[in-house]
Amino acid sequence: MHSADDLDCTRGYEWWLLREAKKRNPDILLYGLPWEFPGWPNENNSNSGDDDDDPNPFENPELTVRYVLEWLKCARDSHGVRIDLLGLWNERGTAERGEGTYATLLRRTLDDEGFDETRIVAKDGTLEVCDELASDPEYLHAVSAVGLHYPSDYHPHRLDACRELGLPVWAAEESSSYANENGAACWARALASHFVLSGITSTIMWNLVGSYAHGTNWYASSLFRADQPWSGHYDRDDDAPVVWATAHYTQFTKPGWRYLPVGSGSGELPGGGFYTSLVSPDGEDLTLVAVKISRDHASCTRPPLPDFDVEDESIKLHFSKSITAKSLHIWRSNFEAANGTLFEYVGVADIEDDGSIALDIEVGDIITLSTIDTAQKGTFDTDVPKSDPKFPLPHADDFEGYAVGQEASYFADQVGVWEIHPEVADPSAASDEQKTNLVMRQMVPSRPIGGIGGGTNNLGPISVIGMSEFNDLRVSTKFRLPRTSTTDLVSACVGARMHQYGDRGTVLCAAARGNWTLSYGGPSSRGDYPKGVVLTGRTPQSVGLGVWHALELAVDGGKASGSLDGAILFSSADIMDINSGFASIGTNLWEPVEFDDFRMSLSTVTPSPSTSSSQRQQSPSDFQPGQLLGAAPCARNGDVDPAQSFSMKARWQLFHIPSGLCAEAGSAAEGSSVRLASCREDGGGGSSGAAAAAVFGDDDAARREGRRASSVPSSRHFRLLPRSGLQHRRRRRRRQHQRLCRRRRRGAIP
Repeated sequence: MHSADDLDCTRGYEWWLLREAKKRNPDILLYGLPWEFPGWPNENNSNSGDDDDDPNPFENPELTVRYVLEWLKCARDSHGVRIDLLGLWNERGTAERGEGTYATLLRRTLDDEGFDETRIVAKDGTLEVCDELASDPEYLHAVSAVGLHYPSDYHPHRLDACRELGLPVWAAEESSSYANENGAACWARALASHFVLSGITSTIMWNLVGSYAHGTNWYASSLFRADQPWSGHYDRDDDAPVVWATAHYTQFTKPGWRYLPVGSGSGELPGGGFYTSLVSPDGEDLTLVAVKISRDHASCTRPPLPDFDVEDESIKLHFSKSITAKSLHIWRSNFEAANGTLFEYVGVADIEDDGSIALDIEVGDIITLSTIDTAQKGTFDTDVPKSDPKFPLPHADDFEGYAVGQEASYFADQVGVWEIHPEVADPSAASDEQKTNLVMRQMVPSRPIGGIGGGTNNLGPISVIGMSEFNDLRVSTKFRLPRTSTTDLVSACVGARMHQYGDRGTVLCAAARGNWTLSYGGPSSRGDYPKGVVLTGRTPQSVGLGVWHALELAVDGGKASGSLDGAILFSSADIMDINSGFASIGTNLWEPVEFDDFRMSLSTVTPSPSTSSSQRQQSPSDFQPGQLLGAAPCARNGDVDPAQSFSMKARWQLFHIPSGLCAEAGSAAEGSSVRLASCREDGGGGSSGAAAAAVFGDDDAARREGRRASSVPSSRHFRLLPRSGLQHRRRRRRRQHQRLCRRRRRGAIP
């Protein structure tokens, strides 16, 4: 509902996702949580409007409840699905802002409107909600569970106020951080430690599928990735380890199963790690999951973890006489070994006469023992399209062939919403002259509440497309400013090298009043000029309202050129050579600006460094063990240079994809070289772990190497830092880290 009278139950892709999820698993629970609210519930407030930096959806709770209720009715009546759980406002609401009053009214309305089985979760945020619930009996009565985001298991006393409420406590948002083996290890640890250390009985993954474009916030924090819509490729099988970490629970339990308490079926393993047991409602089935993840791999993006040690061990599990099963099925994964396993069936273990089962657990393991015998890794009936990570250029879209209300392919709306609609008719034209041309129109008529567009940054609507790795782009589009606009400030914009939110990048805007601006970063949603104006001037011809124009921006290195309707506005203007970014369209106000005939292509014919490199180095034989790694200009425009193609293997090995070799540091001393060496597979290749441990002065590492043949020496430990540094992880006594990052230094990476 973009406005109070704009109800469209077909809008968006998530209805399809909900229906498909229910087809595959009728028992799955569906959880709805508003991240933003439309502006209309807040429009009549005394402090609403563009000058309100932090609008509040709970000031008119009746309108906000109406908005949520209409969404629930769409789910039930138009799509045949029931929303089981309902959050209030993602990470934003507080009691001071009236969240308790809103929740109480929402609960009463749900009951009156036939949604009494939909439970409310408060508040998808921080621990403060527990004190707020304790001080407001009506608020507490309206809520069925406490939902926290990224709760720490290592400060359990902080949860005391939550536990005293008598409500279940959930990790209503948790993440893998990365959709790889390290993310699977982080996720597996969180699933186990949340219950054992904090009594948390539900953990919800954010995101389900990682379809954010590479280079955007929280890219790949998901069960698996599907981020190449142009190729159709997605992760599966061994490319989706987080899925298989999850399967250790979801294939052996269902909603309604209960945890056995710590000390009576769940707890900490003697050698570090956790085990949890769950039983079916009728008590007939049992599942036990043991998790042993090292400190290096247990850490997610947030919250921070304290230091701890884990080690391989052999244990005996003792089952009470109430367990009638004579044997248990065993499944195992290991996310830390160089030759790790993913959801492998080990076999059946018989319970001995004394009620025990012996179990060997290695570091990196997640092991499930269960009476359930229906688990399977499964197969696919169709082949997954081959990965093609580079967005195909040139790209053009005239927006014909879409259904009305659909989103255009490959665009990702960051602020505002763009939909396909017939272009607005000219009221002066005869009826037989009305056009059916489809265009891409910005649909949000007022500033949203919450999120990027409703925050203090005051960004105007923006939709991005392409890759964050694009450097040299030519972006063009036709646009029409709405004839219904009441201001000549309204503008249409195109951008290149854009950050996802539009606050950084090279942007060209044309305004109805007849002026243009070239800026660093997009325009403000308040209609004023962006802060980083590079150039400005008058347009050669009038722009006005209700008239189609063509706008083009080209960036190449540190230069930019722009035109309007083919007339040059500026040429070879000096700009910041921002590394890279997306193409974009946008506007500065919440107006129905229309776009058509969008095009983008590379703006240069000069070969990028990757082109010559790719021609020179095509064979794995061109890369040899002992070859030094050096610093070089990165490939431009999303090209793939084999010399620069790396990924992270288990146990923090930096893997060079074309050669099949791994990076190895000579020592931890600053200035040491990094070379290619055989990867560690079952202890083979490269220097010995004990020798590496001696170099680093790590007695514990030497001892671990003697115990586990598959361990990886600390000379092989690398990771990517948040700001794209390459860090060599030196594990020192008392768990201190020495951080040495990639830099230019005589061809080596110190």
